[in-house]
Amino acid sequence: MVEIILQLVKSFFFPVAVILSSLGLAISGLSIGIWLPEKVNALPEAPGIVEHFKIVLNHSTDFTSPSPYFVFSLVLMLAGSLEVFTNRYWYGEYGSLQKRLRDETQNHGESQKNYFDSLGEALRYMLAGDSVGFDKSCRVTIYRLQKNSTGFLKRIFRYSEHRAYMDNGRFSIPASEGLVGLAWNNHGKVTFEYTKFGKAADQELQSFLKANGGTAPTCSLSMPSSSFVIRAVEDLDSRQRIAIVVFESVKKDVLREGAIDALLDREGKALSRLIKHLGALDGKFNPDKGGIVS
Repeated sequence: MVEIILQLVKSFFFPVAVILSSLGLAISGLSIGIWLPEKVNALPEAPGIVEHFKIVLNHSTDFTSPSPYFVFSLVLMLAGSLEVFTNRYWYGEYGSLQKRLRDETQNHGESQKNYFDSLGEALRYMLAGDSVGFDKSCRVTIYRLQKNSTGFLKRIFRYSEHRAYMDNGRFSIPASEGLVGLAWNNHGKVTFEYTKFGKAADQELQSFLKANGGTAPTCSLSMPSSSFVIRAVEDLDSRQRIAIVVFESVKKDVLREGAIDALLDREGKALSRLIKHLGALDGKFNPDKGGIVS
């Protein structure tokens, strides 16, 4: 309570003081206008302007005269005016600091965006190479656990040379459904390739999922993929599962499972760091603004 009162006094003292000093200066000035001629008339000679001020100052301790009240109001008003000029100066400085902060924030945001884009490029060069059989029929996607929703995995990276495969698809998928959910909730490795077509292919997928403890997806895929190689990525420090990498192709016998496993084993440390850094900036620069677990 005392701190609140002191803060209020500190905030409003000078504004109130300026108002009161202006009022006091007007009243005491009017009183001096009545009182001073009486003092001047009592002198043997008519004084000049300087002598008038001397008379006022000489009576500055005479509280029966208006002089001390006039002097006090004048000093208080000058102090308030000085505070006004000081506040104006610091207000200008504050405005300059705000502008600098906006400029630095903008520059920092641009740097972060460039870093976010460079992380995506690094992942593209790492994962979408000829060594794993990646071509125009393929797509690679990375999912992470969506923030505040343990039931969904959010897409933080996707690349395909085919524009339709690159742009289409959901930003988040249920963590308990389909091949991705099977990999996320089990041993982290799923490889599947269709051998049938049409409804028989749907039945083939459902049978595979059921046999391995998974559940069928509730939504159809945006890409008519025929083969999948799905692997979980662990944090090398905590050993916790942090992401799922999905390689898929509309063609059979294109993706090289052995080469993919070798790549992930060889680049696991770098991949884990890239994914964590990308995830930290995902909520700011990903078109889907929902955050993920960092």
